[in-house]
Amino acid sequence: MQRRRSPLPVTHSLLGLAVLAAIGCGGDSGGTGGPDSATVAYSITASPDLGLDSVKYDNGSGTLVKENSPGNGWIKSQSFRLPGSVEGILFIHATSPGSVTFRVLWTIDGATSGDSATVQLNGAGFTTLPLPHHSL
Repeated sequence: MQRRRSPLPVTHSLLGLAVLAAIGCGGDSGGTGGPDSATVAYSITASPDLGLDSVKYDNGSGTLVKENSPGNGWIKSQSFRLPGSVEGILFIHATSPGSVTFRVLWTIDGATSGDSATVQLNGAGFTTLPLPHHSL
């Protein structure tokens, strides 16, 4: 099993940017104190035969929310007031070889940043794929 995690450049994910464009961007507080909200999108892209047991993601306040059986192509978008945070963990049950990418993108005051993690599974097994905590 190989894991790779690297910062995600803005131009790396057209899907993620399309999601953020569709749900809007965080605004500012009228120029008096900087941005007051963030828009976040989590997404999962997986090989078709991989079982995704569950995912936990930060709802912006530091609380991890669990969703069972998220499925390939799962996207969760939300907005919240700053300060906030993002992080997540994906639980994978593989019955065959394949790969999974777990991604988070956030937009604050029109600027988008993100992070992602990818795992390549060589056969059947169970593993986790974490996204690290980022304070926003």
